Amino acid sequence: MIFAAVMLGGFSAAAGAQPADQIQVSVPVHIRPRAVYDVTIHGFARTRSTAYLFIDYSSCARSFAVERRRAPNESDDYAVSRRFTEISGWRSSSAGIDHACAYLVATRSGRVLASVRRAFTIQ
Repeated sequence: MIFAAVMLGGFSAAAGAQPADQIQVSVPVHIRPRAVYDVTIHGFARTRSTAYLFIDYSSCARSFAVERRRAPNESDDYAVSRRFTEISGWRSSSAGIDHACAYLVATRSGRVLASVRRAFTIQ
């Protein structure tokens, strides 16, 4: 009986565990040049964080620090905590491959908690 109670207690603690920090990005399937389109970032932040979204024709940089220096005017940022969804409107300037680069950064430490990169086509 004690063994079953311990197992059930362990199971309920695991089921109530907090998800890991994460960020994801979604873009529409069909995007036309010079048309406004939405990019959505969503995820989970265990602590107060900032979610950054960069849209860059050149591709995503190798790190958040480089991305921030390289494309400061091609980004949006949002204060987030827990589950979040943010929608950002963009306008493409020409047809081709574009890139959405998203980072979840801890507010206090500035440490990158999660990142995602997604290439998509403007047609």
